[in-house]
Amino acid sequence: MDAQQELRRLGFVPVGAIRSVNHGTSCETHFTREIPGYVVYALVVGHDIKKFGQTRTGIKRRIGGHASALRGIMEDPAGHPLDPFKRLAPRVIEANQEIEVWARESTASSYAAEELELNLRYEPEWVGRPN
Repeated sequence: MDAQQELRRLGFVPVGAIRSVNHGTSCETHFTREIPGYVVYALVVGHDIKKFGQTRTGIKRRIGGHASALRGIMEDPAGHPLDPFKRLAPRVIEANQEIEVWARESTASSYAAEELELNLRYEPEWVGRPN
């Protein structure tokens, strides 16, 4: 499956990326657009959807939080719980790859259900499963 083509079909648009900096020792965000409010987003590496998520605070703030968490994990891996995102995303940054961010607007009544449905349908690698 080509992630970008599938995401376009689902109404997502590219909004930015988490990019590797300092030869893979850290990361930063880069955005081409903001989508405020209720948002469902996808994190993509290469041609693979790695995670669907949701936010009600706007995409820049949410992805900024992801990047901050990644930086913290890369500085001190032992000090953080390792759900699939936190365990696997740092490897992408360390390999000098970027994590594309795709998003679509949603509503207060549906954003959480949309995220759950997409994660169940596509079963992306970076989604935590209950133990």
